[in-house]
Amino acid sequence: MHAIFRITAAFGLLLGASLVVSACGGGGLTLEEYFDKLEEIDADAGERLDEIGNDISDAEDLDEVKDLVDDFSEALEDYVGGLEDLKPPGDAEDAHEDYVAAANEALDEWDKFRDDVQDADTIDELSLLDTAGVDDAADRVTAVCLDLQEIADDNDIDVSLDCEN
Repeated sequence: MHAIFRITAAFGLLLGASLVVSACGGGGLTLEEYFDKLEEIDADAGERLDEIGNDISDAEDLDEVKDLVDDFSEALEDYVGGLEDLKPPGDAEDAHEDYVAAANEALDEWDKFRDDVQDADTIDELSLLDTAGVDDAADRVTAVCLDLQEIADDNDIDVSLDCEN
């Protein structure tokens, strides 16, 4: 179970996932409005992923783990959708596009991991799964998130993206 929990914690670096807020798009946002919306998406997402991650770490039944890993995938998909819907101003456009690309890469890697979890026959097999792709993708998300945080900081925008959750 520890390997699953470590992976879910790594995806907390995605700053969580909640498409409850995915309708945050809209051109014409100021840089401050953009970061406010991004911070809101990230906070909601972090809460949702943390909750699912905790449930995964507490699960003792393989079928329950598989269901929760699917829930985690859905939450990541929602998060990426929220990022894709968010329309950044020009000052953050390149970094935002990089962030969306990194989040999509992380989602792809998580989906591969999810498939491996779904193929497991016993809960003990989960600790043997390869997580290198997931870990690398999470590192990329963190790096791009830090780039966005730097843009906010350079523009005196009070926001905390919690990139290294």
